Amino acid sequence: MKKIYILGSASKFGMERSYKSALEKLGFEVEIIDFSNMVNAFIPVKFLQRLGLYIDISPAIVKTNHSVAKKAFLEKPYAIIVFTHVKLYPGTIEYFKTFCKNVSFYWPDSIVNMSNNIFSNLKHYTKVYAHSKENVDIFAKNGVKAQWLPFAGDTLLSESFDAYSKKSAEYDFSFIGAYRPERYDAINELLKNFPQSKFLLVGLGWKKLSFHNRNNLTILDKMVDINEFLDYTSKSKIALNAIDHLNYPSSNLRFFEIALSGIPQIATFVPEFEEQFQEAKHVYYFKNLNELVEKAKAILSNYDEALKCGLEFRKSVDSDHNYISRAQSLVNDFI
Repeated sequence: MKKIYILGSASKFGMERSYKSALEKLGFEVEIIDFSNMVNAFIPVKFLQRLGLYIDISPAIVKTNHSVAKKAFLEKPYAIIVFTHVKLYPGTIEYFKTFCKNVSFYWPDSIVNMSNNIFSNLKHYTKVYAHSKENVDIFAKNGVKAQWLPFAGDTLLSESFDAYSKKSAEYDFSFIGAYRPERYDAINELLKNFPQSKFLLVGLGWKKLSFHNRNNLTILDKMVDINEFLDYTSKSKIALNAIDHLNYPSSNLRFFEIALSGIPQIATFVPEFEEQFQEAKHVYYFKNLNELVEKAKAILSNYDEALKCGLEFRKSVDSDHNYISRAQSLVNDFI
């Protein structure tokens, strides 16, 4: 069985787990190498270990590059896929390529968050992927050929969830995720315009904020994995997705996670998916807060049609926009 390394994070909240499951489904042996944890292990002072995700300690990063390089030399993986903020040296990437012809990089984040180290490393990879078409164009302008590999819904890690069974909604609106200003503004606008509706917020950073109306607002201060996300989302009639402006013109991962639930989604307008996921057929888009309120009113007044829309989005995930399909694209490039 051919082995693939995924260099990134082993967190249960990371995309790496989704790709691991999908590649295993396609017949590969897959190992996630948590680069930050390896760096942390080489930091001698425990207090600094706790800060390991936020600081750079060069000797620890050097040792981690050496350690990963030695492991790869001994095991000779068929492919190596590097995710996001892994602090590899250019020389390490080139060393990988001496015995592994498939050394790829995937950037599933805003281009604003890409450091100079990561950006300058792009030219060393055999393949570069980005979740946004815009990022593909930006890389091309800087001499790096890249391919579009959008986010998707994880039908494997969420296979126990049944999107097609009838749900009993406890809430009218839900948002699952941490506090950000654009999310707060959208939620407050809905609270102001739907004073009788029930709201569910699940995520960090909401508890101490003031809201227009707390009477019908339930806040759960916690992070959730994909299955908890779906359980909470399916308790509501409408799932809100106020997308961070830094993601523009692409979507966030939540766009597809909500789609898994089969619940009608109101999302910030996503130009890159406007034709693929159409207004009132798969999703409801808003470009400003007035539109958000109008779309919410329209959904609640004709909920049976809106539910068909949510389920149509789910069907598109089942048929194509899932990580098995995305992983197959990677594998096709390896061959």
